[in-house]
Amino acid sequence: MIPQDDIKLNSKFFKTLKIQGNIMRVYDEGDKGQPTLLLLHGAPHSSEEFRYNVPALREAGYRIVIPDHLGLGESDRPEDVSLYTGYADYERTLAIIDTLGIDKFYVEGGDRGSIPLWMLAAFHPDRVLAMISENVSHLNGFFSAGLDQKRRS
Repeated sequence: MIPQDDIKLNSKFFKTLKIQGNIMRVYDEGDKGQPTLLLLHGAPHSSEEFRYNVPALREAGYRIVIPDHLGLGESDRPEDVSLYTGYADYERTLAIIDTLGIDKFYVEGGDRGSIPLWMLAAFHPDRVLAMISENVSHLNGFFSAGLDQKRRS
């Protein structure tokens, strides 16, 4: 039996892409003819956050794409703080999807991955087949939910 701490994503499925002048590490496993599931990790994690999920998702017939966000995992870590906004994460994620030639996809994310997730769904409803927001609801709902919700958050 393999200790769970030793389970890693298969290194042969990692690619490095140059996105907006930065090197991004992206896990891409599966046939291009299968439906694509884009997984967006939180902070301070990396694509390895999904190492336990990938085998079952592949068995279910999905192509799995997991980018390491800028500044995390094996992606570049530039010092320019303006590169670390939710909108910048969205733009890079869209550029990764386009670079990989993916037209329509499912997307799941939480924490830091939730902002690009919501933006992809809002700005590209023709491309996002379905989405799962893991632990962060739509920000408009949060801001209008009242003081009790803000205290619990």
